[in-house]
Amino acid sequence: MFTFFGVACAADRQVSNRHAKGRTDECDGSSTGSPVRRQDRCAPLHCSAPCLSQIRASRWGLAVSGDHTMRRAMLLVGLIAALAIGSGGKASAQQQDIATLTRQIEQMVTEGRVTEALPIARRAIDLMERERGPNDLELANAMNALALLHMQLGQYADAEPLYKRALSIREKVLGNEHTAVGATLHSLAALYVYQGHYMDAEALYQRALGIKEKALGPDHSQVATTLHNLAVLLAMQGRYGEAEPIYMRALAIKEKTLGPEHTDVGSSLYAVAELYVRQGRFLEAEPLYKRTLAIKENALGLNHSEVGTTLYGLAALYVYLGRYEEAEPLYRRTLAIKETLLGPEHSEVGSTLHNLAVLLALQGRTSEAEQLYRRVIAIKENALSPDHTEVGSALYGLAELYGQQGRHAEAEPLYQRALAIKEKTLGPDHTEVGTTLFGLAALYAAQG
Repeated sequence: MFTFFGVACAADRQVSNRHAKGRTDECDGSSTGSPVRRQDRCAPLHCSAPCLSQIRASRWGLAVSGDHTMRRAMLLVGLIAALAIGSGGKASAQQQDIATLTRQIEQMVTEGRVTEALPIARRAIDLMERERGPNDLELANAMNALALLHMQLGQYADAEPLYKRALSIREKVLGNEHTAVGATLHSLAALYVYQGHYMDAEALYQRALGIKEKALGPDHSQVATTLHNLAVLLAMQGRYGEAEPIYMRALAIKEKTLGPEHTDVGSSLYAVAELYVRQGRFLEAEPLYKRTLAIKENALGLNHSEVGTTLYGLAALYVYLGRYEEAEPLYRRTLAIKETLLGPEHSEVGSTLHNLAVLLALQGRTSEAEQLYRRVIAIKENALSPDHTEVGSALYGLAELYGQQGRHAEAEPLYQRALAIKEKTLGPDHTEVGTTLFGLAALYAAQG
């Protein structure tokens, strides 16, 4: 995990103190920094999320055109399905069925039964198609809304054909240059980013950008949204030089159209800060994180999840700069926000605790670090599984801590369990397996 890309899987991004002095490659976590002595090493800073592409995209603030919460997306499906009912005269049996399904969808969403509502929404859309025909714009809207919901649930294979069908209908009815076509291209591109299909995503973003610039003008806020996502995509591929001017153009448009204190401006500032960190431009990143934090706190409140994300990024930056006393209160505040919003046993709470444990270990506060590592292991085992890679990372961290204290007999089984987990989940040739083997070898060397 590269800490500045936030909540990432242990299998994807790992940064330890030995990496802090060098640059870390995005793909494999390898470092170009010099080797350091065992006592200078600490366990990796850590985070967690469902998949690498989604981690990177969400951390940068990838935006989906027409984004809604799951509840709003499902209500939108219901609303659009209801439009299939005729405005006058007696409704057909098919129209009545659609209305009944719509009410069921809305009720399930209200009760939080979103997954159960999905097949009913599918059925409503099928009835819509029979009632209105295969090239109806409202049908395209319903498909787009359902695709968005599948995407938010991580059901990418279900979302893709819906987006493609909605795109086909809109192109046929509205023409290839309509803004609704651009919006669908934008959403489908975001889906491809989450799936790791970067070349396909870039082509769609470029096409969406051309449509929006032509139809809305070069300084429209929707143009800025597509520019931002294109910059995210380039940055994720390590194309930082190409990404920066695009980020800056998006930021300038947002400041002009939305005002300098808008949350979207904060999101762009945060993304540029992340970009600078990737390039080792730490001192340039700090004021951007701070301005982001001020905007988010003012607009969203002190305990919003986006405030927690920004605090987390700034804390990690301070760890890299060796400013540990400044990092600790930020991690603790992040922890409090996550515990309040997610509960004390959530996996993301465990990830923040992991990074706090790393920080305490760096300061030589081994007793406090040990307690946190034990809590991290318990949370991750319960929230994920005993054989999850993130459990392996926490075990490795505690093993490193014990090794630094000379508690070799306690460290060895932790290294061995971490190694077994990493080999099973990541494969024998993964860099994290190599890191764990190195730690275990260093332990044996220290024992003579």
